[in-house]
Amino acid sequence: MSRRLAMVALMALATLPTMVLRPTVTEAQGCVFQLGFELIRSMIPNVVGDCRENEWHNAFNGDGLQQTTGGLLVWRKCDNWTAFTNGSITWINGPSGMVTRPNAGPLFPFESSNCGAAAPGPGPAPEPAPAPPPPAATPVPASPSGPTTRLVLSDSRVDAGENFTVRIEATSDRGVESLWWWTTGTSDASLRNTRTFDCRSASPCINTWEVNTQDTGTITIHAQSRDTAGQVAPELTFDLRVRELDPTATPTSVPAQPTATPTPAPTATR
Repeated sequence: MSRRLAMVALMALATLPTMVLRPTVTEAQGCVFQLGFELIRSMIPNVVGDCRENEWHNAFNGDGLQQTTGGLLVWRKCDNWTAFTNGSITWINGPSGMVTRPNAGPLFPFESSNCGAAAPGPGPAPEPAPAPPPPAATPVPASPSGPTTRLVLSDSRVDAGENFTVRIEATSDRGVESLWWWTTGTSDASLRNTRTFDCRSASPCINTWEVNTQDTGTITIHAQSRDTAGQVAPELTFDLRVRELDPTATPTSVPAQPTATPTPAPTATR
């Protein structure tokens, strides 16, 4: 069914029309990226994500297609360009390297404007695709204050050596250039190093890091983002408590307790 939806939605790929793909429940077993699709994935791996199926070809226009966890890889037969779309932004491996544009255009000079979809052969007309659900994150209007940033930690308290995640989400209608985070109040040199992520004009831009530290006490995590217009979002901070493990503590068994409703992860927004 997902293949049929993708075929109907992409029969007019001249400008890669704006769309939101309905993700499948599970990824295809043993799927791989090949040739031009493998090259694009190596250039923007965090944008493309993992494969959900192997490459296949649209019988109506010969285009190559492959769904991923981030969107859709497309090889257009009419002008021989390979691209990726997440439903709002299109990345194209053009003659001068990777370039991006809004999914609805305008086209680059090297793209053909005559990539009309071939009419299907005799038979019943395809069923219209149902309206897709809204995306998980929606770009926000531009404002003088610049992009909007959100900082999410997996927990507010962790033990020394225990893994925790730092997630940054940024949006801007101009597209997000990059996001980054660092820490203060710690002697851990690794955490003090600034970690950055290249968003390549995507909006929303989201990335997650999994880290840990042997340092203890309260450390402060800082996060910011910048859009393609050079506007920098206000700095966000979040205090994380790292507890020292008691080496003399002996694990004790306790009676099983009813499962409690999970508490939402702490967030900081600006």
